[in-house]
Amino acid sequence: MRRVVYKSVRAAGLTDAQIVDDIVLPTLRRNQENDITGCLWFGPDRFVQVLEGPDEAVDRTFASIRADVRHRDIQTLETGPLEAREHADFRMKLIRGDDTDGVAELLSRYPTMGASEHLHGLKGGGLIAGLRRIMRQMPASSL
Repeated sequence: MRRVVYKSVRAAGLTDAQIVDDIVLPTLRRNQENDITGCLWFGPDRFVQVLEGPDEAVDRTFASIRADVRHRDIQTLETGPLEAREHADFRMKLIRGDDTDGVAELLSRYPTMGASEHLHGLKGGGLIAGLRRIMRQMPASSL
C-alpha cells in the first residue's frame, strides 16, 4: 500500500461543474475497481489530492493524472508506503475549497513547496502532515 500527495494548478476555464461531472464522477467507479481511496481538494486555481491504495493501482492512477491536461505544474509532495488509510471511507472525498480555508492558507505560505524545510519542517509534522490533517478534518462537499 502507498500514498501519493500532489498539488497542481487548475486549467484556465475549468468549471466546478466540469470537475464534478468530468473528473470526480467517472473516477469514483475506477477507484472502486482499483481499491483506491483518497481526497481531492480544489480551490479557484489549484488542486491538492491524496491517493491511497495498492502500489500498482496508485502508480497507474497517478500516471493518468499527470497526463491530464485539465491541470498543470503537478508537484509530488509526498509518496511512500502507507500503514493505514486516512480516507478509507471515501473513494474520493471531494472538498470544494476557497482561498480562506486551511489548505489554501498553507499553500499560500509555501507557494513553491520545493525546500524540504518547508515540506517537513513545520511544527506538528510539516506542511505535508498539515495538509493531510486539514483535508482529513474538512467535511466532504456534496456532488
